[in-house]
Amino acid sequence: MRITFVLCTFFLCAQLSAQWISTGIGGGGAVMAPSISPFDSNEVYLACDMSDVFHSSDFGASWTTIPFQQLTGFHHTVVRFTNVPEVLYTLKNITGGYAPVKSTNAGNSWFAITNPAGASSAYKCYELYAHPEFNHILIISDKTKLYISHDGGSTFGSPFYTDAVTKGMHLAGVFFDGANVTVCTNKSLLVSSDTGHTFSQMPVEGINSAQEEIAWFIGTKQAGVTKFFCTTLSPNIVTPTVSAQSTSSFQNIYRMKSGDANWTSIRSGLPDPVNDKPYFIATAKNDTNTIYLAGTAKISVYGPIDVHSVFKSTDGGNTFNNVFLRTSNIQQNDSIATGWFGWGTQRHTWTSGTDALGFAVDPNNADRIIVTHSSNPHVSTCSNSLEMSVCRAL
Repeated sequence: MRITFVLCTFFLCAQLSAQWISTGIGGGGAVMAPSISPFDSNEVYLACDMSDVFHSSDFGASWTTIPFQQLTGFHHTVVRFTNVPEVLYTLKNITGGYAPVKSTNAGNSWFAITNPAGASSAYKCYELYAHPEFNHILIISDKTKLYISHDGGSTFGSPFYTDAVTKGMHLAGVFFDGANVTVCTNKSLLVSSDTGHTFSQMPVEGINSAQEEIAWFIGTKQAGVTKFFCTTLSPNIVTPTVSAQSTSSFQNIYRMKSGDANWTSIRSGLPDPVNDKPYFIATAKNDTNTIYLAGTAKISVYGPIDVHSVFKSTDGGNTFNNVFLRTSNIQQNDSIATGWFGWGTQRHTWTSGTDALGFAVDPNNADRIIVTHSSNPHVSTCSNSLEMSVCRAL
C-alpha cells in the first residue's frame, strides 16, 4: 500500500503545472486602508488583515506585495502621499499597535522614523497623517497624545494635545490647507494657522460627546470655502483602535462650514436614514459638492441583512444615493462586475461582506474610487458603478 501511494502521488504531481499563476488578491483575508496617488491615478496601496501590504500601478489589474521585512499592515496602514512623489509615510503594524515608517524612493523601500509614542501608550502609534503640500510635516497619535514633526519624522516635540481618558483618544482626521491645519479628535477640533507650530481649540457645538464621538473626519475646500464632514459612533466604541467594523454603533453624520459654530446633522439625506450606517467619508481634492460615504446598508435577501455599501452626494451632502443597486433581487445587481466576490460566484456572495473596511477617492477625479471589505477591493472609474478589481485578473 505504501508503494502504491507513492507512485500515485508522483503521478498526480507530474500532471501539475510547474509554475503558480496569480489570479489576483482575494478570498484570503479582509483588505483595508486603500490610498490613491495624487501623481498617478492608477497607483494604489492597500493593506490586509493578514499583514500584507499590496501595491498596484494599474488601478487594481495587477498587484505586488511589499516585502514583510519592510512593511506589514492592518486597519491603520494608510500610505500617505506628500508633495514629492518619492516621499511617503505610513504606519507599520506591530503587535497591538503601529510604528511610523517612511519611504524616500516612491515606496521601493521603507525604513523606521522616530516613534514619538510614550510609555503610557506602550510605545505604539495609532494614526498618521502627512501634509500633502509639504514632505516634512506629519502628525501622529498614540493612545492619549498628538505629536507633530517638522523635519520628516526625524524629531517630534512635546505633544501638542493630551486626552488621558482611560479608554484612550482617537485621531479622527486632519485637514491640511497650506499653513492652516485642522485636527479632529474624537471630541475636539484643534486649529493652527502656522503649519502646526501652535494649536488652539476651536469651540464647536452640535455633538454631545456623552452620546456620540467622532470616528471619521475630512475637510475639503473649493472656491475659498472650506467644509468639514464627520461620522460618529457610540462613545465607548471610539478608542485608538476603532475601525469600520464598528458601523453597528453608528450614530450620525455631520457637516460644518468653516466659521460656523455648530455641526449640523445630514443623516436625513441618506436613502434609508434608519438602517444606512456609514463610517468613511471621502472627496476629491477641491470638491465640496461630490461627497462619498461608505459603510453598510440593509437589504432583503432571504430576510433583512447588512451588506457593504457606498453612498454618493452631488449636492454637498444634502442628499445621498446608494451606488450599489438596492433591490430584493440582489442577483440583478448589474452595476457590479463580479470576480471572487459577487452574486452567483462559487467563492463568496454579496451577503458575505457586511462592512466597507476601507474607502478612497482619487484626489484629482471624483469618479475614480476604491472600496474594500472582508474579502476584496472593488474599483470604479465611472460615476455610478463599481467593478471588482481582481475580476480583470481571472
